[in-house]
Amino acid sequence: MQILFTHYKSLKVTMSSISFFFVCFFLFLLNGSDADAKCFQREQIAKEAKAKAAAAVAVSEHVEKAEGDVKEEPKDEEPLNIIDSAAQPAAPSMAHDEIKLHMWDGSIVGGKVSVQSIKVMTEFGQMTIPIKQIVEFYPGLDSFPKKQARLEQLVRELGDGTYQVREDAHRALVKMGLPLRKEILKFTDGGSVERKKHLIEIRKELDELLEDAEDMDAPPQITELARYDKVVTPNMTVVGKIQEELFEITSKFGELKVRLEDVEHASRDVKIPKDEIRKKLTLDSDNFYQRKPKSAGIRVSKGDRIRIKAGGVMDWTNWNTSSTPHGLTNQGNWRSINSGTLIACIGKDQNNVLKVGAEKEWVAKRNGVLYFAIAVQDNYVKGNSYRWSGNYEVKVIVKPVSK
Repeated sequence: MQILFTHYKSLKVTMSSISFFFVCFFLFLLNGSDADAKCFQREQIAKEAKAKAAAAVAVSEHVEKAEGDVKEEPKDEEPLNIIDSAAQPAAPSMAHDEIKLHMWDGSIVGGKVSVQSIKVMTEFGQMTIPIKQIVEFYPGLDSFPKKQARLEQLVRELGDGTYQVREDAHRALVKMGLPLRKEILKFTDGGSVERKKHLIEIRKELDELLEDAEDMDAPPQITELARYDKVVTPNMTVVGKIQEELFEITSKFGELKVRLEDVEHASRDVKIPKDEIRKKLTLDSDNFYQRKPKSAGIRVSKGDRIRIKAGGVMDWTNWNTSSTPHGLTNQGNWRSINSGTLIACIGKDQNNVLKVGAEKEWVAKRNGVLYFAIAVQDNYVKGNSYRWSGNYEVKVIVKPVSK
C-alpha cells in the first residue's frame, strides 16, 4: 500500500507538472498570437501611413509640376485700379427749356428760360438755335462793353508818363489775367517803349500763371474771353453776337431777370462725345527728365484714354551703343526705369511718372498737361562730358471722356 501510495503521489505530481506545462504553453501561444496581431496591426498602420505619405508626395509633385507649367503673369507698371472712360456716369438730364447761368460773381441761376431759342448774328447771317440744342454758350468780350473799355484804358496807361500809373496798370492787367490773356496779347505797343516793355513782362507772367494752373491736381476752370460770343451744340459751334440781352428765368426762388453781361457762361446737362486728339512729338537728349520734359500740348482730364506709339533711335556716343524707346538694360536706371526708356507724366511731378517704352495705353487718373521725357541715370546728365545724338518719334492719341 505504501508503494502504491508513493506511485500515486509521483503520478499526481507528474500530472500537475504536465498540466502546468500545458497551461503555460497555452498562455505562451495566446500571448504570442496577441503580439503577432499587434505587430501585424502596427505593420498595417505603417503601410497605410507610408501609402498616404507617398500619395501626398505624388500630389505635391503634381501640383508643383502644374504650377511650374503655368507662366507667371507679368506685373503691370501701374496699378489696375484705373477709371474706365466708359464707366463715367451720364450727366443728369434737363428739360428742353431749362438752363444754368453761371454768373461772374460765382453764383448760379438755374431754371426754365422764357425763350425757346436764341438768335446769333454771324458773319454769314443770323442763326436761330433752339434752347434744347445748346450744350453751353460763352459771351465774348463784345458783350461786356465796360470790361472792354477798362481793358483798353489799362493798356494805354502802360505807356503813361508817370511810373506809378504804369505799375498800377501792369498789376491790374495781370489780376484781370487768364480770362483775358489772349486779348491782352493782341495789343501792340503803339510805338511806346514803356508799353512794349510791360506787355512783354505781362505775357511772361500770364504764361507762368497758366502753366501753374494746368499742373494743379484740380485745376481751376478758366474761361478765356474771346472777342465774340460762342454757342456750342452737339454738332457744331456758332461764333457771333448773341442778340438776347436779357433772360427771364423761372426758378424755385421765383422769376428772375438776368442780363447777358452778368453771365460768365451758360450750360445745359447734355452729354456729348468728344473728338480724338492726335499729336506727334520729337524727343532728344534735351528731353531727359532731369533736363526738360516735353509738353504734348494736350491737357488731359481724369478718365481720358491715352494711347502711345513710339519709335526712333538714339546713339550713345560715349558708350558706342544705341537705344530705342524700350531703353537699355546695361546703362543704369532712373527710379527703377532703364536708361533710354520713353516715359510720360501728367504734370511735372516725378511721382506720377509712367514707363511707356515703344507702346502703351492707359486711362488718366488725374487732370493736367501731358508731358514726355527720356529716363536716364542721374550722373549721366551732370556735366557736359557725355554725348547723345538721334531722337525718338512719339505719336499721341487721346480719347477724351464724354462730356
